[in-house]
Amino acid sequence: MQRDYTDYSADDFIDLKSFRSFVYKENIADISFWNDWIKSHPEKIDEIEKAIFLLRSIYADNKRLLSKKEREHELRKMFIQIEKNQGISRKLKVFRLDTWYSWKRVAAVLLILLVPVSILYLNSETWNSKTVVEQVEWIEKIVPYGQKLTTKLSDGSIVKLNAGSKLRFPKQFSASLREVYLEGEAFFDVERDTSGKFVIHTERMLTTVLGTSFNIKAYPEDQVTEVAVATGKVLVQSADYKGDIKKSVTLKANEMAVHDKQDPDLLKAVTSDKSAFSWRDDILYFDKTPVPELIVILERWYGKHIRLENDAFRNKTYSGVFENETLKNVLEGIKFEADINYEINGNNVIIY
Repeated sequence: MQRDYTDYSADDFIDLKSFRSFVYKENIADISFWNDWIKSHPEKIDEIEKAIFLLRSIYADNKRLLSKKEREHELRKMFIQIEKNQGISRKLKVFRLDTWYSWKRVAAVLLILLVPVSILYLNSETWNSKTVVEQVEWIEKIVPYGQKLTTKLSDGSIVKLNAGSKLRFPKQFSASLREVYLEGEAFFDVERDTSGKFVIHTERMLTTVLGTSFNIKAYPEDQVTEVAVATGKVLVQSADYKGDIKKSVTLKANEMAVHDKQDPDLLKAVTSDKSAFSWRDDILYFDKTPVPELIVILERWYGKHIRLENDAFRNKTYSGVFENETLKNVLEGIKFEADINYEINGNNVIIY
């Protein structure tokens, strides 16, 4: 049963391991959960901002969970430093720092009065909670079987979605981070931006780039996820069932990573344009593809339900290339080499 966080204060959020993991981007599942939770609870944004401010400033160099007394001590030091650097002692004298006993009161004043000047004191990655918790407008593109879709993101990146895929992304990216969520297959041509990483979330995997082109195949029903690079470099990270990062590999052009969802390991291999990217040009490419896998591909490609009635075909493989062909012509080609028969009845196909 999910815990109720609606009554939590910034202090409470800081004490949550999953929330700290979200802020420090250590766990895929935590990042996804808290992004969704914050979007659904805009009334908690003030407390979330305070918690993120403290975690990204006080804990910037030391992620050990501090006691409340230690937090207050660190905030006092920060307050004094900012006051000294900005010459605002008269403005804040009324608060009498030596009488404060609650770190939350210190944080509240810092947030209200000092956010504009605190950026000069903190490094560039320390304070950016507005980017994280602002009420983001999300867009979702869903591509049914039998169709493909090309969409342009706010940074100029182009994404081509294959049949049966779903992409979720913010209407406007933040300046420091570009995040999208993919189910299915997509080819990304990412606009280069050294100030803002581009991160693709798929099941138990993160793919991170600054600007390059690559393909990700990550259908929820498939056991294996694949990332293949066309140009540039890509960082791929796999996670276990808890969402903890376990393996990382860097891929260059013509390299790919294969990830079995039951195993956090990542296998690195050489790929080719034909096998990884041909679908973008409406080319079906099979290279000793097992018939059951081939059937799944055809179902997505043509939007038909295909039933295999002869178990003897399950051990067969097929190799062939089809460009902009009808399903009937594809099945005719497969029939000749794999020795199968078929019937097409509307949206239903039987292979026997």
